[in-house]
Amino acid sequence: MLISGDHEVPTREFAHKLGMDRYFAGVLPHEKADYVKLLQKEGKKVMMVGDGINDSAALSCADISVSLKGASTIAVADIIFMDGSLSKFHYLFEITNMMEANVRRSFYLIAIPNTICIAGAFMGVFGLRGSLILNNGFNLIAAMNGMLPYKVGNDKTSQEKLEHN
Repeated sequence: MLISGDHEVPTREFAHKLGMDRYFAGVLPHEKADYVKLLQKEGKKVMMVGDGINDSAALSCADISVSLKGASTIAVADIIFMDGSLSKFHYLFEITNMMEANVRRSFYLIAIPNTICIAGAFMGVFGLRGSLILNNGFNLIAAMNGMLPYKVGNDKTSQEKLEHN
């Protein structure tokens, strides 16, 4: 949904260009925060993107707030695009998907071996030493998996790939 202080026509055109079916034009600064709260009451998670003092109340109410470098200092945000542009906005979703996959993988790397250790201990398949080796080995693998986004983010080919997109 697009909430804008601009006039009806440019807001409608921009919403259509972005593929949004809901938009509100001519919204006053304090009303933006009201719209954010309304969406939250509908059970939605709200990401507010704004860059000025007019957006500060809505940014503070949103679940996630996004702003640009050079925006008003009162427009404090969770995420700030340091190049001053929203041209790489889609990376937020790519990063989120990568992190969710990483957390899910780490969970399974810990939960499955621990389940095996508990079941194996009850059935007498392995003792304390075997359980410790299996558990700590997979905890180490899960910790390395947790570092994977750091490696991918610092890998030159990964950065070039992201920049190319």
